Amino acid sequence: MGVLNVTPDSFSDGGEYLSLDKAVERAEKLIQDGAEIIDIGAESTRPEANLISSEQEWSRLEDTLRKVNEIILNRNEPELILSIDTRKREVVEKTLGFLSRIIVNDVSALEDENAGIAKLIAKRPDSYIVINHHRGIPPTKNNPKANPQIIHELIRFFSSKIELAEKLGVQTKQIILDPGLGFGKGLKENLLIIKNLEEIRKYFQLPIMIGASRKRFIKELWGDAGQDWGSLVVSALGIKAGANIIRCHEPKFYKPLKLEFDLID
Repeated sequence: MGVLNVTPDSFSDGGEYLSLDKAVERAEKLIQDGAEIIDIGAESTRPEANLISSEQEWSRLEDTLRKVNEIILNRNEPELILSIDTRKREVVEKTLGFLSRIIVNDVSALEDENAGIAKLIAKRPDSYIVINHHRGIPPTKNNPKANPQIIHELIRFFSSKIELAEKLGVQTKQIILDPGLGFGKGLKENLLIIKNLEEIRKYFQLPIMIGASRKRFIKELWGDAGQDWGSLVVSALGIKAGANIIRCHEPKFYKPLKLEFDLID
């Protein structure tokens, strides 16, 4: 999953792809470098970010989303799919107005009004929803004291969210779980999650997505110069533990891991 942020304030690439030309160029590069999912986000959820309205988010997102969809359709590659990084029902509804198949990367984990995103995805059996563990959106900059029982916290959280999604009509096969690396978690908790990711995979028997790319804990471990290869190391450990989707900023660095996915399949 390659990241395309059309935001002015994302922690890694805020402001770089605000123009349609730059965003399209970025999407084409992500596909060229091996991304099979393009995750487009128009609202930053970094620590202490200024959250925006659904109208503002859609105004940033719409043109890029339509153009990137055209690129994907023209390539006629069935494995390519669009993902929208949003927590708002209105944005998902407008997207589904012209797209029949998407992934909704919902960092809020169905906390929109009346869990409307789940209801929309339930009507589209070829679409998916990513349920992301968090401790508030946006997360606090000062991480809480590490919870040594973080895996149990994740299992309780996902169990309740899966139950909610299924109650609203979402099929189990449409659900992807994201343990939310960096979302209100400190270094020790992030490492505990990676170390014990297989426990979550075995418990739920659902696809797992991880997004370690350029997160603050990577910088804590390897510094500014090591953010990309440090992200790669953590992602490789995640794959070994059973992760199915790697969300990253530079897919070209992850091609050896793609080979690992193919070997596992």
